[in-house]
Amino acid sequence: ISPLLLPAMAFCEWCHAADPAIPATVLDSPSTMLKGSWCTRCAAEYFDWPRALAYHAGLMPFCTAEETGLPLLLFGCTAQGRWRHPHGAPDALDKDSVMVACRRGAEETAFALGTPKEIKETYFDTGRAFQPGRWGAYLLDIGVL
Repeated sequence: ISPLLLPAMAFCEWCHAADPAIPATVLDSPSTMLKGSWCTRCAAEYFDWPRALAYHAGLMPFCTAEETGLPLLLFGCTAQGRWRHPHGAPDALDKDSVMVACRRGAEETAFALGTPKEIKETYFDTGRAFQPGRWGAYLLDIGVL
């Protein structure tokens, strides 16, 4: 069952595992680690994640059209009717721009691309995400559709 369907149930902010063990207020005392609660696995990954520059970042998912072989970009439409890729500003304790991109990409697509952890593991850890410049957008190769 999707954690989004169970608002009263606690879930890990990074992987959405049910019933996380560690509240964020304990993890990075005296401040907080992002928000919500974290499972022990994701909390350990957070502490092991090397800190680097965290700047505005996001995702530009693309696929290849099966019929034509043409690349297609996925954009979202804002409430104001503007088309854009999912991106945003870093939270205070985001470790780097990859963490920002994974979190913002998941949040701004309503987790259609997966949780932040799934996005990192599926695309970044397998070489299917790359940054063509230093402007904060990571292209995600989601394959042939």
